[in-house]
Amino acid sequence: MRIVGPKTQLKHVKRIEGVKTAAGTSITWDTPIRFEGVMLALSGREKLEYQQFKVSAEYKVYTNYMDIVEKDRVTRGDYEYNVVFVDDKFLMNQICTVILHGKSQ
Repeated sequence: MRIVGPKTQLKHVKRIEGVKTAAGTSITWDTPIRFEGVMLALSGREKLEYQQFKVSAEYKVYTNYMDIVEKDRVTRGDYEYNVVFVDDKFLMNQICTVILHGKSQ
């Protein structure tokens, strides 16, 4: 399945949780994996829709890269985004919709 729109080069940073200890669970971040997708800024109406699910969102990405899960991160240039919601059911599990909340590095 092909996604139509201006392609953006992105990187997926996988969250890795370590062993739970008395001090808590250590969290590390894996090596970034490059992927491509169409990144769009959410409109005011779309932001309100996601706030009903108690998710603060600023961007969405359509991609064929299906390995992203919630709590991972996506980077674009010098900017880093937290993945807050993933819908991998779009077009019979061939396209993933990733909802991002941004923060600069």
